[in-house]
Amino acid sequence: MIPQIIEPTQTPAAGPAHTATASPQPPAATPTEAAAPTQTPAAAPALTPEMPGLLARLTWLGHASFLLDGPPAIYIDPTSLGAGPPLADIILISHEHDDHFAPRILEQISVPETVIVTSHRVAERLGKMEGIEGEVRALQPGEQTTVGEVRIETVPAYNIAKSFHPKADGNLGFVVTWNGERLYFAGDTDHIPEMAGIECDVALLPIGGTYTMDVEEAARAAADIGPRVAVPMHIRSADPEQFRELCDCEVVIMEQGP
Repeated sequence: MIPQIIEPTQTPAAGPAHTATASPQPPAATPTEAAAPTQTPAAAPALTPEMPGLLARLTWLGHASFLLDGPPAIYIDPTSLGAGPPLADIILISHEHDDHFAPRILEQISVPETVIVTSHRVAERLGKMEGIEGEVRALQPGEQTTVGEVRIETVPAYNIAKSFHPKADGNLGFVVTWNGERLYFAGDTDHIPEMAGIECDVALLPIGGTYTMDVEEAARAAADIGPRVAVPMHIRSADPEQFRELCDCEVVIMEQGP
């Protein structure tokens, strides 16, 4: 089934959260930009009442892939899946690079009720594909849409002095408001001026360098954003502990989910 594409002005609510899980499949191939960190990330500290509650529902699936299993089940840039993955209520895809956009993973977790929020470039590709189900909402940076009780705002994500992610491509970061808390997924980006205007409880920030911010740039971005908690992602060969040392806010270094 070719997914239906709807512009952001049309925002029908999603149906009830899914309780079924996707059928087991072979693990996803390693994305072309992804590289294993040189050390195993330290375990996240025990959550305290002062920390955002959404952290307890957030799973790192590796590289820049996350699952916020509220419900609803919200996947962000899924390129790999954990054990017994839930079917998706919402899928957010920041851009079309294959370490963020994995059609064969989408085939496993999408159902007709799934809402996929993504860039126009990804939406165009989805419109030509079979086997990925659901409604596609194509957004530009600076727009927003609502799925049930979840509000999704899109923000810019781009490189400033390198050509991997031009601003003109319309790649996305996301701010997801769920259960009264705000989760910022930066996408593949440098430390950009727009970050100073982002308000969030948790910021998922790339630290791997080359294609994105490096550790020092990400720490400066965290200082601009001022989240309650920062979580490093897109780590590649960077040291997340160095990121923790440089940040003024709480840093949670997540272990990859099972």
